[in-house]
Amino acid sequence: GDKCYNTNRMRNELSISQHLELFWRLTYKVGRVLLMLLIMFFLFSRFIASPAHVNGRSMEPTYIDEQLFFVNKLVYFFRQPQRFETVQLVDPENEILLIKRIIGTPGQTIVIKGGLVYERDEDGKDRLINEAAYEPEYVRTYIIGATSSVAFKLEKDYYFVLGDNRDKSVDSRYYGPVHRSRIVGRVF
Repeated sequence: GDKCYNTNRMRNELSISQHLELFWRLTYKVGRVLLMLLIMFFLFSRFIASPAHVNGRSMEPTYIDEQLFFVNKLVYFFRQPQRFETVQLVDPENEILLIKRIIGTPGQTIVIKGGLVYERDEDGKDRLINEAAYEPEYVRTYIIGATSSVAFKLEKDYYFVLGDNRDKSVDSRYYGPVHRSRIVGRVF
């Protein structure tokens, strides 16, 4: 009697403690996996790529207000930003994130005259920049207050950026060339 009853009771208690041990082991393992996923997500979004939303109309029609896009933060560790790439950058005046298109790269001189954008070559000749891939033919680029041409000589590590919707964009025409350190990554 009693001996057999005690054995069964001991088996049940042992079974409960084994279940508790399994539960805590599983909880620990799941917690470790979730922590690793959280760390990986943080590192990925901080250093490799992150999602963002367009804020405003400065890049229409290429990017529409509130449109979701991703920023490749890793690409510029391996190479420099290139002309015509769309980048996310920190606005030099307001310290907010914007997206703009790179028009001029270090060493170039960008000239705006007659509503068009040119690159000045070594001979001093202004050559029209072909923006047909993303700008309708009728789009003009002006600088408020400028009556003739305005030239921007880009020093080392400086880029000239414009919004595709020139009438609605505050860009390098207003705050000047942007330093490389302000470019977060390439929009894709």
